[in-house]
Amino acid sequence: MHSLYPQFPFVPVKRRSFGYLFTSRPWNEMGDVRLSFYPFLIGLAFLVPLDVLLSGWVFYLGYKAQLIIKAMAGWHHFPYYDQQSFGAYFAIALFTVWLGRHQFLLIFRHGFGFGFGNDKGYLEESNEMMGYRFAFWGIVAGLVGLVFFSHKLGMSIWVAAIYFLIYLVLAMVVARLRAEMGSLVHDFAAIDPDHFLTTVLGTRQLGAANLTGFTIYGFFNQAYMSHPMPHLLEGLKIAERIHISTKRIPVAVLLVTAIATLTTFWLMMHQYYSIGASSGHFGPFPRGMVAYLYRRLQHWLTYPVPPDHMGMGYMAGGFLLGSLIYWLRMRFLWWPLHPLGYAMANSWAMNNFWSCLFIAFVAKWIILRFIGLGAYRKALPFFLGLAFGDFIIGSVWSLVGITLGIRTYEFWP
Repeated sequence: MHSLYPQFPFVPVKRRSFGYLFTSRPWNEMGDVRLSFYPFLIGLAFLVPLDVLLSGWVFYLGYKAQLIIKAMAGWHHFPYYDQQSFGAYFAIALFTVWLGRHQFLLIFRHGFGFGFGNDKGYLEESNEMMGYRFAFWGIVAGLVGLVFFSHKLGMSIWVAAIYFLIYLVLAMVVARLRAEMGSLVHDFAAIDPDHFLTTVLGTRQLGAANLTGFTIYGFFNQAYMSHPMPHLLEGLKIAERIHISTKRIPVAVLLVTAIATLTTFWLMMHQYYSIGASSGHFGPFPRGMVAYLYRRLQHWLTYPVPPDHMGMGYMAGGFLLGSLIYWLRMRFLWWPLHPLGYAMANSWAMNNFWSCLFIAFVAKWIILRFIGLGAYRKALPFFLGLAFGDFIIGSVWSLVGITLGIRTYEFWP
């Protein structure tokens, strides 16, 4: 109501920045500090395990503390948190593969025609979207095709192979993030194959052709907010829960992808030319991302740099710390931290909803610790109601705005 009638009392639930309160060093080095109280986020976060909730806001505050230490010590590039996050994500991917090594080995054997043998029960295919052998060789063929295409584009074969292997690793981590944390935003800004290779090899050694290839591939390697992996897996999980056959899902996904791609191309170009790309109706991202990518390429080519040894060191440190946190979590039931919180500490998502995770953590911890599991189950409808109510009312306001052609309340972000 406040968005339509300013005289109506304002209830601050959306994100608000308080960074302007910290004007002197070293506190101003924290940058933007935001608080939010989104009902749907608090409701959904109540379903998340306590260790993930705790890790989210604890490591976020730890990241801000590192920025304060940086200002106090006079260090320039510290804490290299993008590199730390990259290392932590690699640790999560490594442990994911290690924990599923027996299953992956069976799939590998089956892909080469060794058969199931006594392992048939572990590779039951009747409920799968496609056969394991078909999926295995599909991955191999897709990777070979991408490397071949990249080579024709001008990239070195070995660079292209590493590039797409890293992309597949990050795709697996994005899915793991959604599965374990349920985060509606998985922004991997500065955590992509481009930044890994330019950190490890340097732009001078990579050369113009490889860097140009990185830029061309930038349309699917920026932040991963719209990565298809978690959405497809959620669709498969929904199909499993309501007992729908998944055999036709691949065909449906490919068909919808083709139609949506062509439709989106036409829609965006039509809107740009009919309304004006610089009219102010589209915001900075649709117009600015391509310009950013090619400005970055210009900077790479104009100022080539050697490998960043300090960045590699922090990447290794992030990998070791992430591995340690994961190992402790596996080894000790009482260990309260999760490596995903460490990896996401400096992300846009965590900066915007860390306070929601804190509220959900406090509520869930108090209920489980002092009241019991029965009270937790009784509280679930309330927190689910927070989420559903926010979604429903937000959708209604969006429909009202579209119908009447006016700006109404937007519940996110």
